[in-house]
Amino acid sequence: MLRGCFALGLLLLICSGASAQQSFGPFIVDPDLPSVIVLNGELDDRSALEFRRALAAAPDTQIVALNSPGGSVQMGLLIAEEIHERHLSTIIPDGFVCASACSWVFFAGNGRLVEGKLGVHQISGAVEDNANTQLNLSDVVEALNRYGTSPKVLAIMLRTPADEMYFFSPEEVAELDINRSPEAEVSVSAGPIRVTPDDERSAALKFVEEIIAAHAASNSEALAAVRGQYAARLSYFGKSMSLDEVILDKQSYFQRFPARTYRVQPDSIIANCNDHLCEVRGFIAGL
Repeated sequence: MLRGCFALGLLLLICSGASAQQSFGPFIVDPDLPSVIVLNGELDDRSALEFRRALAAAPDTQIVALNSPGGSVQMGLLIAEEIHERHLSTIIPDGFVCASACSWVFFAGNGRLVEGKLGVHQISGAVEDNANTQLNLSDVVEALNRYGTSPKVLAIMLRTPADEMYFFSPEEVAELDINRSPEAEVSVSAGPIRVTPDDERSAALKFVEEIIAAHAASNSEALAAVRGQYAARLSYFGKSMSLDEVILDKQSYFQRFPARTYRVQPDSIIANCNDHLCEVRGFIAGL
């Protein structure tokens, strides 16, 4: 469905001089293409409002085509939430670029397709406003987890400096399940999902491996990963604790040991699952 429609979004931009088209900030709608809205430009402080106006002008929208270098963190998150709640699909047509805050908009899509370039990097902020930057990062990580983004994508984002950009190769797009059919959500809601013990073990192992990798990042990035990947309440070293309590403990640990590198001992980690509860054991070395 997405592959067949992406050319329409590209045509919309090529013909942007048509009088029937309407522009709402960086968003473009065309009555001849009622199922497509195109984001073409930077996200500024008015973009979320402009997106709502574009949606009102094109109530039959199903796809949002993306061509943006990013911009405002908050606007990117608000637009992403709108797309997620409306179950819209997102596409980056061939020749288009979606980077930084635009990537969060892309990952919010019910269906997703990369034909152009998708780029991610760390969130930047003024040194004197570090606390606010960490809150923004936490919001981004939480949102991307909710959208079903691969933890490996999050790790790449957290490890790429704010003044650089990591663009995913076609091989990585396939390997990291970045593309997604819009029918996937329908099939999930249509009936019960059969989960085998092997599926649970694989998911548990992947979760632990990503947690270990995230702990080797910078303090703010590691804390954001913890907040995005841990439950609101959990058993922590045998004690029932809230996520906020765990964050405080992790923050103290990260401050005491700012330089952290962990390596999993090959073939040492195993997972045993019973009644949807998995226990993972293994050995890691701190370098």
